[in-house]
Amino acid sequence: MNKIILFRTTRDVIRADRLCKDHNLPVTVRPVPVKIAAQCGMCLEIEEKEMARLCDLLEMNKIEMNIYK
Repeated sequence: MNKIILFRTTRDVIRADRLCKDHNLPVTVRPVPVKIAAQCGMCLEIEEKEMARLCDLLEMNKIEMNIYK
């Protein structure tokens, strides 16, 4: 099952995506689903099994995120 990761700014999404690529962590940048927010925006999608690695990476780089449930 995949998880949707939300960020405060588009810049944070881009930074997080770049970090993930640099650390071979498979994520997909996608638009925020309409059921979550009607405005434009980007989010990351990641497999649930990779969540611990993602959380550690973002915490080390001081990037705030929220997991959509």
